[in-house]
Amino acid sequence: MRAALSAEGARGWSVGVRLVNDRRLRAINKKYLNHDRATDVIAFGYGGKSGDLAVSTDTARRTARALGISYREELARYLVHGVLHLLGYDDKAPKKRARMHKRQEKILQVILSGEKDLS
Repeated sequence: MRAALSAEGARGWSVGVRLVNDRRLRAINKKYLNHDRATDVIAFGYGGKSGDLAVSTDTARRTARALGISYREELARYLVHGVLHLLGYDDKAPKKRARMHKRQEKILQVILSGEKDLS
């Protein structure tokens, strides 16, 4: 998360993370967003420089297995995705989704490779 925040020039942020199962994430999604389904990550921004992420470990495991990648990579992807949402990225419209996905994958590539250049 620090790498994603740093890549976006976001300094002084405080972000909490809650790792939960699909059942719990579905309940959170229903209670706060009125969506009766599980998802991968939900971001809650509180204004200023703070927010929380709720991340589904079940979805990360299932997706990682289906894609043949590590659980760690998929979990990191969800954390980066959530941070980008906190910073104002939107993935509802196709062009915005493509922009967010491109940035997310660039940041993730740098994180997983241990590189330092997040530009």
